[in-house]
Amino acid sequence: MKVNVFLLYTIIVAILLFVCVEMGYMGSYSEIQKFTLYKNQELDFNISYPSDWKIVEFSDDITDEGLQIISSFISPLDNSNDVFQEFFTIKTKSINYTDNKDLVLWDYFNDYFYKIESKSIGSSEVNLYTNSSIKTLDYTFIPQPGLILNKKEAIFLKNDRIFHIEFNLTNDTANTFTPMIKEILYSFK
Repeated sequence: MKVNVFLLYTIIVAILLFVCVEMGYMGSYSEIQKFTLYKNQELDFNISYPSDWKIVEFSDDITDEGLQIISSFISPLDNSNDVFQEFFTIKTKSINYTDNKDLVLWDYFNDYFYKIESKSIGSSEVNLYTNSSIKTLDYTFIPQPGLILNKKEAIFLKNDRIFHIEFNLTNDTANTFTPMIKEILYSFK
């Protein structure tokens, strides 16, 4: 019996590729994702977002917790069984400060953090990471029975404004989207 070397080689490579993808050795969704640049000339910022996501822009009078909601970016459904579309929202407000800008950011962040902690968010832990230029929160909450969401939020200053970017993910997809979130945040200019 003669074995076709090419066929055998192709099968071995296919198996190795499958194992590498399953084990996480190959690029993740975000590493192969194409991005599009969103430009907001009124507020003077740009941010990249996945090209297959939809954008919803809001009027000036839509607010949340005192922040103007600028836009939301919504992922497509993965398949017919997908029940939640991951999304992120950009919010902002202008600041007037007489003190250090970083102090204004820190005060806003602390106020917001205490609001989050005081709500029943279904999480035993709220992770926060801070440095002088960006403050982030990572926590889970249960908006309805059976749906556990992971929120990743970034708060920072640009052009005398506080920007607050809020990512909403299912708990199952949070780790998959982490590299994409980093890329989105790094693209903000």
